Amino acid sequence: MAEFKFNYLFLATAAVVLIAASNSPFAAARSYIGVNQFCRTSDYRRICTKMVKNATTWQEASLNAVTATLELAKRIQAVAPLMKPVLDEKLMKTCQDQIDSQVEDIETSFNALKRNDTASIHTRLGAALSNESCQDTVKESGVEFPLAKAFGYLSRHVDNSLAVVLQI
Repeated sequence: MAEFKFNYLFLATAAVVLIAASNSPFAAARSYIGVNQFCRTSDYRRICTKMVKNATTWQEASLNAVTATLELAKRIQAVAPLMKPVLDEKLMKTCQDQIDSQVEDIETSFNALKRNDTASIHTRLGAALSNESCQDTVKESGVEFPLAKAFGYLSRHVDNSLAVVLQI
């Protein structure tokens, strides 16, 4: 049997080729396959693409994204009262206030989008994105937060909506 000799030169060459290929314009183009054109600046491109559906205009993509975000926020708002057995009264109030505030911010953004009031859209979506008082308060109390995944998903939706509407 022939002696196996490891070729370090081959390994180094292969590593250089792989690194160069991953930084090529072709690699960047592959990362956008199947991604809606209005979601390329998003951190969560696949979710964003589902949110904007098959939008071909900025206005349509923005409306679809904010609508999807608002629908999710309202679903979370509807199930939030189910946390009462897990959270004490103060934590429950904090969480209910947060989701109510987020729904209001997203609704205001939606209405501002219809009026082409870009400053209000950015301000209110930014406020909805930065409002994490519930998660912070629950985390500090040491209680396991039952809607952590839902709130995280809502954050990604708001982030995607903001990425789409900022393309004005």
